[in-house]
Amino acid sequence: MNVSDRLQIVVHLLNFIIFLYFAVILIQTDPLDVTNIIISAVGLISSLVVSILSAVERLRGE
Repeated sequence: MNVSDRLQIVVHLLNFIIFLYFAVILIQTDPLDVTNIIISAVGLISSLVVSILSAVERLRGE
């Protein structure tokens, strides 16, 4: 198992946790709380970057 595969599993778990955070906590408390939205956005963007890097690594390996 490559490092990118392991990172991708962690990223999918992180995305699921962020989704639960959005759905349960953030919407109930204050949907306009900018700090929490920025923290969640950074997590989602970092997961997107890791997914792109894993796809590029896979293409280089083929």
